[in-house]
Amino acid sequence: MSLLSWDKPKKARSTEGHNKKFQSDTGIPGTFVPNMADEDKYRWKAKKIGGKNPRVEIRKTTDGKSPLDGSNAYAQILLIVFPDSLQFSMNGKAVLDQDELVQAIAEGSGALSQAFNRDPDSDCDRFKQGHGTPKDMDCVSDGHYMCGYCIHNATREKQEARNV
Repeated sequence: MSLLSWDKPKKARSTEGHNKKFQSDTGIPGTFVPNMADEDKYRWKAKKIGGKNPRVEIRKTTDGKSPLDGSNAYAQILLIVFPDSLQFSMNGKAVLDQDELVQAIAEGSGALSQAFNRDPDSDCDRFKQGHGTPKDMDCVSDGHYMCGYCIHNATREKQEARNV
């Protein structure tokens, strides 16, 4: 069963009502109060983002007690899964189940590879032979990636085919 929810969260109130209730959402930099229904607040929410920098953004709100001192541990967490790295930020202490965290990252990474086809095995002969890493790949078309050497060879082969 998937841990990540890809559906857009429901709003708790209208945008206008939310902005009246939480003044910080109307323009003060560095503050954010999510406008979502309680049933969505504590789920692992995910969103695929394409463009020049493809990624999956995963968000979760936690609310619990610290196992160290019993203090409140409330935080809004943002995990950004990139093809080759992970960015993690939050605004407080978070208590998380380790297995859930690992599963959320794995699902996000898998969805990123599938959605944006950043699987060098499908396009790059040199990668298949153990040369280079996914970081060395360049986008050649429709999210397909190849290393510079294979791009050069593919271009040369197309040129030769035209000349025949």
